[in-house]
Amino acid sequence: MNQSLQNDVLTRTIATLPPEKVQEVVDFALFLQRQYGDPKKIEYDGTWPDEDMKAFSKSVWERANREDPWEEPSSENPQPQS
Repeated sequence: MNQSLQNDVLTRTIATLPPEKVQEVVDFALFLQRQYGDPKKIEYDGTWPDEDMKAFSKSVWERANREDPWEEPSSENPQPQS
């Protein structure tokens, strides 16, 4: 699976989770990064301010409530790729 597709699957999957489960995903990803990641690839201190985490969780929750993350884009109205 290429990196772009992996990112899309991960984003869509996280968007379906309740806020407390989003935090678990973040915590697990940070754990994996500490154990197996290449620290030269990212510059991140491993913490999110509470305000940022709440805003992210709220955004994910709102998106999950307005979109079906598993719905395939129609060929008549294709979604832009990021």
